Amino acid sequence: MSKWSAVARVTQLSPCAAPILVIDDDDGMRVPLCRVLEFDGHRTVQAVDGREGLRLLRDGLDPCLIIMDLMMPGVDGFAFRAAQVADPRLADIPTIVLTASALTVGTNALHATTVVTKPVTVDRVLALVDAYCRQQIA
Repeated sequence: MSKWSAVARVTQLSPCAAPILVIDDDDGMRVPLCRVLEFDGHRTVQAVDGREGLRLLRDGLDPCLIIMDLMMPGVDGFAFRAAQVADPRLADIPTIVLTASALTVGTNALHATTVVTKPVTVDRVLALVDAYCRQQIA
């Protein structure tokens, strides 16, 4: 991509109004990820586990995307995704699952939009976010 096409892309896309829900029990991952997303122009809402993420969603949060860790104490990514998919109001929210471990079950069992193995680069995260949380400027 040339310098000018990158500039054109930035001027033609803007973050959507809906926030991104970031669910991760690790402050060292969740907080910097939210900072990167906010620096890129997105609003974020943080949850420290799947239980809190589900509560926020059931209380009316309507994010453009969920980015979540898979392995968390309490309600982990598997349980969160099962509850999310079972709720018709929440089922269609795109979800990116981040995991540090190799999955022994197929990613289809998660019903996730995308599964990414950590470590993940900022560029990769932003490219994925762009696919779900950018809107064309008219």
